[in-house]
Amino acid sequence: MNEQDYLDLARAVDRKFVYVHDTYTIQHYDKVTDKNNYYPEDKTLTLDEIVNGLQYKKTLGTRLTKPQTNKSKAGLLDIDKATDAPAIVRGIDKYLKETHCIETYPEASGGDNRFHNWIIFKTPVDNEKLLALNTEVFNFVKETFNEEIEYFPNTAKPNQFGANVKLPLQMNQRWGKPSQLLYTNLTPVPDEKIIDFVISIIENDPRNIDNWVIPENRKYRHDVTTTLNDNMPTVTAPPPENKITYPLRYCLQRLIDDKIGLHGKEGHYARLCIARELIYIGRSDEEIKKFFSTQSDYNPKETEDKIKELRQGNYKPWKTSVMVNYFGILIRPYCASCTQIGCPEKKGVTNGC
Repeated sequence: MNEQDYLDLARAVDRKFVYVHDTYTIQHYDKVTDKNNYYPEDKTLTLDEIVNGLQYKKTLGTRLTKPQTNKSKAGLLDIDKATDAPAIVRGIDKYLKETHCIETYPEASGGDNRFHNWIIFKTPVDNEKLLALNTEVFNFVKETFNEEIEYFPNTAKPNQFGANVKLPLQMNQRWGKPSQLLYTNLTPVPDEKIIDFVISIIENDPRNIDNWVIPENRKYRHDVTTTLNDNMPTVTAPPPENKITYPLRYCLQRLIDDKIGLHGKEGHYARLCIARELIYIGRSDEEIKKFFSTQSDYNPKETEDKIKELRQGNYKPWKTSVMVNYFGILIRPYCASCTQIGCPEKKGVTNGC
């Protein structure tokens, strides 16, 4: 990746994974204790510093909790001592999708058979609720796999930062290997796709934490011997029914109708956004290819391959604020005539925009 790519990736990592900016830490390996330790930096975390971490010049630790609010915007489930860690990673992902409609993002944390499951929230979550969710997952893993995991944040005490966690995509100083974000089938996301992947990470609705409660006398619902083995196929949660009925958003439809040339960096993001949204609202491959056939550089084979790749990722549409950030120059001319309810450029009630 070039310097601009690293900066774009740092911006995406910052947006998705960093909640506390006024303090951070640097990870160092202690040979005596054979552990990674974190040492505080008395300065603000910047994009340039995140770039340093992505280029393996140093390893950054972040605090998940703001002590002023006792809230966190991310949770981390740490699976690093289990016999069959891949099955646990998949099991956690399946469990949270089925019980709370919560997406998780697996990460190979830099050591053999060591993984994380990241949970990213749209708005900060009270630590009491997040701790209850983490404890619920801990109990599920204990009962289903007879293994124990760690989880962060691991305290709901007020006015505390809680433990450090390593930002993703950085070198693990103890093992000397970089961490890797993974698809749901636990294959690594390649470098050439990592920026789009991080941008696409779904930010869960924090209200989903309260959607399902386990009765005290009920066992967990998974048969590990038949559904959670290491060869288990990728499990994807169907989108909510009210999310697949709206048409392609007005500004995206206008880009197609007006045959705007989608070229350069902004055009690439526009194409990616349009394709993902068309897949999400149920359009067929042939319909999607027809949308792009008006582009001067249209290539049916490349378009078909990209559609196949996006379908495997089970992505959701970008929020309009993300669209404006990455290719606003293309869609802002349509804002004046847009009647889309819920667009952040306007006022109204959200309908999925």
